[in-house]
Amino acid sequence: MNGDTKLVLALITRIELKLPCNSGKRLETIEADPLVQQTVSAIVDLSRFRFSTIVKNLTHLLETISKEKIIIHSDERKKRFVHLGIEPTTMVLEDSMPVDILQSQLFVLKIFSACVSHHWKCYRGLQRGELLNGIPKTSQSSVEIKNNSNGHVNRVISRHPSSDAKYILKVLSRFLHQMANQEENLPKDQSIIGVPGAGIPNPGVGSGGGGMVNGGYAVYSTVTYEIVCEIFNYAGRVILYISASNWSVVFSRIKSRIAYLTSTYDEWPETADL
Repeated sequence: MNGDTKLVLALITRIELKLPCNSGKRLETIEADPLVQQTVSAIVDLSRFRFSTIVKNLTHLLETISKEKIIIHSDERKKRFVHLGIEPTTMVLEDSMPVDILQSQLFVLKIFSACVSHHWKCYRGLQRGELLNGIPKTSQSSVEIKNNSNGHVNRVISRHPSSDAKYILKVLSRFLHQMANQEENLPKDQSIIGVPGAGIPNPGVGSGGGGMVNGGYAVYSTVTYEIVCEIFNYAGRVILYISASNWSVVFSRIKSRIAYLTSTYDEWPETADL
């Protein structure tokens, strides 16, 4: 493991420890922290040269906080529901995402989006430079950047995104489903009103935005919905990058989903990732 890779892992670990789900702090407080801002800037700058390492570890971090933390939180909520004499359903545990988890997902996706945007600009700038200088395109996966003064190789810019595009797309697709779940729970009048009947406060919603669980159903919350909308937008930006750089991976997934939808007998098939 070289020095740059160790630095990338250390920076991402530092971000992980600062996430709302680990630190207990609000996202606004974390984003205003000068040390966190410096760490994010360093990760974005390194994405020009260590893109594959960064996106792979950010994707793994997203998957970790989206699975392990939900399982822990769901167990706590299950005990609370049982204590109240309510049988918790799988839908409640999946649809009512804790705000600290949502904020953590959003923060990581913001960094992810900034990294792919920075890397793409660097790569496109390199391509334009080659065209202007009459340098033929190559099929190499990276290109050496030389110092004009001494000819030594300083860095290597990755020409193409991470080879783990399928893995990244698989993880990010869950956020499209997350958005679809929120839209399904949105009342027609978009007011914070639960289904008629006795309700209990939703443990998965912060104190800032209402939200109830009635009869085992997750109900709309303005706080949750706004965060999920942001998550959806940032995840979409990353997926857009993947479609531009690894179109074959995205196209293959689209074809497989269309093939499934045309052959399934399910009356309400899942279409969120389309």
